[in-house]
Amino acid sequence: MSTTKDWLAVVQSVMAGLLGVQSQRKYVEDANATSFVPFVVVGVIMVIVLILSIWFGVSLLLPNT
Repeated sequence: MSTTKDWLAVVQSVMAGLLGVQSQRKYVEDANATSFVPFVVVGVIMVIVLILSIWFGVSLLLPNT
């Protein structure tokens, strides 16, 4: 799993999984992958980005007290 195309496919799969729009065909492809590590790494990064973006958005909307 070293090519950019492979990593982009993992990012696409994780994003679709987070949004709940993963197709059955893609789900089976991901389940048959040789390693789950890229999915875990990208998933953790995506969750951290989500949490930071929510925190940043809330901090922009709420006044500083």
